[in-house]
Amino acid sequence: MKNLITFVSIIIMSAFLTSNEVSAIDLSKYRWKNRLIISLISESGYSESQQQSKNRDIELNGWNERDLVLIELGPKNIIKINGISKNNMNSENLKNYFSAEKYSYLSIILGKDGNEKLRSQKAISNKTIFELIDSMPMRKQEIKNQKFNLLK
Repeated sequence: MKNLITFVSIIIMSAFLTSNEVSAIDLSKYRWKNRLIISLISESGYSESQQQSKNRDIELNGWNERDLVLIELGPKNIIKINGISKNNMNSENLKNYFSAEKYSYLSIILGKDGNEKLRSQKAISNKTIFELIDSMPMRKQEIKNQKFNLLK
């Protein structure tokens, strides 16, 4: 998904605005700061979405430690970021980019670099998320830096 950078640039440049001042979701503000779990939900995918959200709630400290943000994109332009509803945002560009219409539910992990790391048609368990992220070079460096700072 190396084209994600191009896609985000297109969103920024074209900033889809309607008469209601609805703007496209801009993922570039998360780049190099956060890892994203994008939860794409159709009318029939709510149970998986609820499970993904519940996973976050159960291990919130682990999610925060790994700089994870949960972005839920539901039908009828329902958008939540870390459980907080966002109004005046349009998720259709992202849904189209990730081909979400093919699935009742789709969960995608994006690294801090903006690249796709994992895609699943089920909610992704915390164990899977944490093991994947903790195996990444950037995360290993973060852990090393945390240990070093504790020794100071």
